[in-house]
Amino acid sequence: MTFIKFCRRFSAFLILSLLLAWPAVSAAATRDGVEYVVKEGDALEKLALIYLGETEGVQKIVDATLAAGGGEFLGQEEFQNPLPAGRKLILPVRLTERDPAEYLLFDGLKFPEGVRYFPEEEALYFVEWEGDVIWKLKDGQKSLFAATQKGDGPNGVARDPSGDFWVVFYSSGKLARYDSSGRQTKIYEEGPAGRFVGPNDLVVDRDGGVFFTASGDFGDDWTTGREAGKVYRLSPEGEMELVDENISYANGIVISPDGRKLYVNEHRKNRILVYDLDGGAASNRRVFVQLPENCLSAGESCFETGPDGMNIDGQGNLWVAHYHSGAILKINPAGETIDRIYLPQGDTPTNVALSPDEKTLFVTESSQGLLLKIPVE
Repeated sequence: MTFIKFCRRFSAFLILSLLLAWPAVSAAATRDGVEYVVKEGDALEKLALIYLGETEGVQKIVDATLAAGGGEFLGQEEFQNPLPAGRKLILPVRLTERDPAEYLLFDGLKFPEGVRYFPEEEALYFVEWEGDVIWKLKDGQKSLFAATQKGDGPNGVARDPSGDFWVVFYSSGKLARYDSSGRQTKIYEEGPAGRFVGPNDLVVDRDGGVFFTASGDFGDDWTTGREAGKVYRLSPEGEMELVDENISYANGIVISPDGRKLYVNEHRKNRILVYDLDGGAASNRRVFVQLPENCLSAGESCFETGPDGMNIDGQGNLWVAHYHSGAILKINPAGETIDRIYLPQGDTPTNVALSPDEKTLFVTESSQGLLLKIPVE
């Protein structure tokens, strides 16, 4: 959370000394809110507006930080001034009130991703990208759906109307089909633009066509910001089509409930794109929403802030895993953020699934290797 330095000249040295004695840490849930490491240019009013939605929230930040033993605040004349980078504050954002034993399903996972709930099976599926496994969770019991080849890096799971599963492999650059027993039955490795680079997430349309993103190369395209991301569609007849390209790290992908809109996360630019969808044809690409730069991680990681995976509910609201913000954003069809659900642990959500009644989020978090179950209103 963001820490402030509004003080008289007489007290400046004392306050700064207290702050320096409080080591900077990454975001984590506390009894009073979320810990936040101040970044260059942060000011209290700015932080209150971003995280609490109101400039009046400055006093709430001050009070929460004081309650956590974070120093002493005097005066209000410097609310708008930049804070010393590296200090720690407590942001009193809304967290789940459930006990950790209730919201934590699993920990110690190796970069979990691609969580999806399939109502027809009443089961949750998710992958471990670094663990090269696909898991099934049913009736509280976790079982192995499939072990992939070492280095494949499974990243997303979907299911088509016939009951077959589809998996994208980020590391080995593949799209694969599995039957309901977990047996791999088909592999695709290239399309009209050549071999797939970084297949990341996928969604199946009403006709059984498989839309999926290919992000590009993390070590090169991500670092340089090169717009190498692509969107593909595998038609029900087995034809691989290039839907769009020149996207800066294409990531999460979903289709609106009426089947008329395709949403694609452009992670590197921290925004969401939308297309008009007519059958398998996507057109009229445009920016749906530019997301806020509300990073909760240590400063050097904040350039990675952006939308990772996402899901969509029956009303067309997007539920977006905002990587490095420690939150799931709920965005309505007009592009307005109408809720922000902070994780009770960890700051890098990678994907999110909804329960059938849409009252529970299942969230994968990569930095601490978590699968979380979070109630929503």
